[in-house]
Amino acid sequence: MFGRYDRRRAPPWRRLGSALVGAVLRVLYASPRAVRATSFRAMRRRLVDGLVRQRSRAPLLGARILCLTRRVGDVEVRHDARVEGRSGYGLGRQLRLFCALVVARFLPGGPAPAWRIRTSGGGA
Repeated sequence: MFGRYDRRRAPPWRRLGSALVGAVLRVLYASPRAVRATSFRAMRRRLVDGLVRQRSRAPLLGARILCLTRRVGDVEVRHDARVEGRSGYGLGRQLRLFCALVVARFLPGGPAPAWRIRTSGGGA
């Protein structure tokens, strides 16, 4: 379950980067159009265990979640201003995330939706 912010407080360039990442998740990882992947997540223990088993320097959690389950949704959450510090996601980091999601999808052994492999007759 992803949190869908009631009101987005990010600057325009950040929203653009989020839109690019969302498009990649929809097209390459079969994310439902109505679901917006955010940093706010709640999940069942079984899914957490599956994520922990996948060792990676850059885990790309949104994509990994979509690869392990089709049961995704979102719920509205309040988006409060940061009390301390600042976001580590600048435009450059969002562009790197976008590229990493695209490249990882086509690498041998890269993330592929396990449910898609099972339904296409492959073994996973």
